Amino acid sequence: MATRLIGLTILIFSLILATSCSQPTPSKFNVNKILHNKQPLSNGHQDLYQMITAEFASQRQQHEHAIRYYLRLAHKKRNPEFAKRALQIALANKRLKTAAKAAELWTQLAPKDNSAKIITATLLVRIGQEDAALPYLDQLSKTRGKFANAARFISGNIAALKQQYQAAIKWYNDIKSGPFYNEAQIRANVLQGTIAYQQEKYSRAIKHLYYAYELSDRAEIAALLGEILWITGQRQAASKIWQKALRKNPLNPILIKTIKHYQPQKLRMHNAN
Repeated sequence: MATRLIGLTILIFSLILATSCSQPTPSKFNVNKILHNKQPLSNGHQDLYQMITAEFASQRQQHEHAIRYYLRLAHKKRNPEFAKRALQIALANKRLKTAAKAAELWTQLAPKDNSAKIITATLLVRIGQEDAALPYLDQLSKTRGKFANAARFISGNIAALKQQYQAAIKWYNDIKSGPFYNEAQIRANVLQGTIAYQQEKYSRAIKHLYYAYELSDRAEIAALLGEILWITGQRQAASKIWQKALRKNPLNPILIKTIKHYQPQKLRMHNAN
């Protein structure tokens, strides 16, 4: 059964939005004087001028200009705060490729910052560059920090999408606690149940899928569990699971297709009501 990547989860993006993006603003400089100064600016004044210009551009909805100014400052000053500000602006305007570029620069400038790594990895996955995300995820999965389980979960999703099911199961089972634990258990057991079904080990398949179903009665799990119960002669149990799922998810295409194949009359009766 195919599983979906949690693209950028609410948890990860809340971390992005919560990340401090304070900017160094030298209080000695007179902003108006700098903006109207026709004399060549010193390096310090030039940096402040670019930062102010970037903020003005952002306020005027000229987001590409603002991002470009901040990335230029980040490169020049080797300061991750400027990269983070560029990232903020890109995310606020849903420019994920640009955001990923800014996040990668942030990670380069702050190589010990795990927040930068998890955000970079998540964005790379979101724009379809899973392989580029793997080194960041591998580093994080070996830590004991708060992002380790997030990295394992995303790694499991990538492996599942690549149909590397045993690797995905291992990643999911490496998560022992925390906010990703339940979903990891659901996905691990769905994959184990699917593999067992393909191997015609029906009792094992039912065991894993029942466990996943108890954690989450989503329609796709109900469809697969019911199918195995049906073909193993447990048709009353299958019908009960399908009908419950159909009441909750009457338009789910996987569930409808499964019931239509095994119980077309039940589906007609449901549609008539």
